[in-house]
Amino acid sequence: MDNLRAKNKRRIKISGIVLVILPVVLGFIRWLTDSDKTVFLIIWIMFMFLIAVYLVSIEYLEHYLKNRGGRQ
Repeated sequence: MDNLRAKNKRRIKISGIVLVILPVVLGFIRWLTDSDKTVFLIIWIMFMFLIAVYLVSIEYLEHYLKNRGGRQ
C-alpha cells in the first residue's frame, strides 16, 4: 500500500509538470505553424479538464487507501 502511495505522489508531481509544460509546448507549436488561437485554446482547455479528472481520481484513490488502511 505504501508503494501505491509513493506512485500516487509521483503521478501528482508529473501532472504538475505537465500542467506547466503543456501551455509552453502548445504556444510554441502555434508560433511555428501560425495557426488559429482558438483551436489551441480549446485543446489546452480539454487537456486541463483531463488532467483535473486524472488528479481527482488519484486523490479519490488516496482517500480510499487511507480510510481502508485505518480500518484494518
